[in-house]
Parts: sequence; structure tokens; C-alpha cells
Amino acid sequence: MMMRRQMLLTGLGVADLVLVLLSLAVTMVATGTGVRLDGLLRLPMSVAEVLLLVGYLGYWHVALAAAGLYGSYRLASPTRELRDVACAAALAVLPVLPLAALLGYARVDLAFTAVFWAGSVAALAGGRRLLRGVGTLVRSATTSSR
Repeated sequence: MMMRRQMLLTGLGVADLVLVLLSLAVTMVATGTGVRLDGLLRLPMSVAEVLLLVGYLGYWHVALAAAGLYGSYRLASPTRELRDVACAAALAVLPVLPLAALLGYARVDLAFTAVFWAGSVAALAGGRRLLRGVGTLVRSATTSSR
């Protein structure tokens, strides 16, 4: 049972980071940073930028874990989970503006940061609600077949 829980938590962590990447991509397209949707994957990135992105995703994982999002929410209300997602996203998006200014990314401004935060909260909360619904369906199907 413990191995199964660990696999589920690992899958949830990966799903969360994929949703964060998607919300970052949507934010880049939506805020007019000069990136178009069809050119997103052709965006030139240096090794340092790739390492920065990987490090930032690691920071997101730490922020989500610190907010308690990988604990049990079985008895918690959906608003508590939404509040925790919003707090984790605020913690994770907080360093974006100073880091962008330090690295010279002029197109990352307050509007970009706000859209990224809102998109991340919506994606993570929606993804978690969807996974919770799938889990309920799977649980009910396996329970009824016993």
C-alpha cells in the first residue's frame, strides 16, 4: 500500500510541474512577450536558461510540498486545497520579478507575474479536481468489482 501511495504522489508531483510549465507557456503567449504559440518550441534557449528553468521547477516542487499539497486532502474542503494552491503559487511566483530584473528579462513585468500566478492557480486547482474525480471513479469501479 505504501508503494502505491508513493507512486501516486510522484505522479501528482509530475502532473503539477507539467501544469506549471503549461501555464508558463500560456502566459508567455498571452502577455505579448513576443512569443507565438507555434514558435514556442522553437524558442532558442541556452544551457544556462534550461538549467534555470529546471531549477525553477524544482523550486516550484519545494513550494508545493511546503504548502502541504502532497498530504492527504481526503477530509479537507475544496476551498482549503484552493487556498493552499494559491499560497504555494504565490510563494513560487514571488522571486520571478526580481530574478527577471537581475537577469535582464525586460518583458517579464508585473502583468506577466500576475497572469502567471493566476494561470498557475487555475491550472493546478483544476488539475487536482480532475484527478480527484478520476480517483473517485477508479475507487468506485474497483470497490464494486470485489
